[in-house]
Amino acid sequence: MAWWGTDLDSKSFHPKMKSRFIVEFGDKGRLLAISSCGKPTVNIEAKEYRMINHHYSFPGIPKWDPITFTFVDGGKMFSFSDDRMTSTVFWDMLVLSGYTPPNIEVEGVGSNGLYRPTYSPSKNLMSATSFTGDVIRIHQITPEGIVNNIVQSSEVWELYNPIITKMSWGDLSYADDGLVEYTMDVKYDWAIMYNQNETVDTTPVPNKR
Repeated sequence: MAWWGTDLDSKSFHPKMKSRFIVEFGDKGRLLAISSCGKPTVNIEAKEYRMINHHYSFPGIPKWDPITFTFVDGGKMFSFSDDRMTSTVFWDMLVLSGYTPPNIEVEGVGSNGLYRPTYSPSKNLMSATSFTGDVIRIHQITPEGIVNNIVQSSEVWELYNPIITKMSWGDLSYADDGLVEYTMDVKYDWAIMYNQNETVDTTPVPNKR
């Protein structure tokens, strides 16, 4: 038996489980298609200084590591009435962030009334308008789960100013009957953690794209 089953009140002590979590991308709502994600990691590089015959260490500037989100394509990606598949949402995220393929023409100034834009992804478009909002939230859920459409969270992480640094649409194989998984690496400027009693309203919201 685990140590907490003998020395602690089992009714009041519940170890956090890896499988009890939800993720929100800004105001897009809960992600239905997500299968796993990392949690924030911060690195504080030690700076070493020498004085006479001694070395002294001091903390440097904290740096937050990117997080990988893994998704499956089983239908719609979000919890609201958006029926796009995960693969489509991935592509839309890339385009809305500012990327335009070189063979795409849009209306504008040109000999035929069209031109090929040379846009590239920007932080403003990625974090503010395209997919995440300004914040990504990772909720770890308590044993109570959902009460009156409210998710009971024991730990909440908020990732600020997120941007996509890598997107993968997975791979295919005749020798593998597993699910197709998509991955997205996200870098952010900083993170904040809230300990407990945070709630997420799961009431359906209007379609947002």
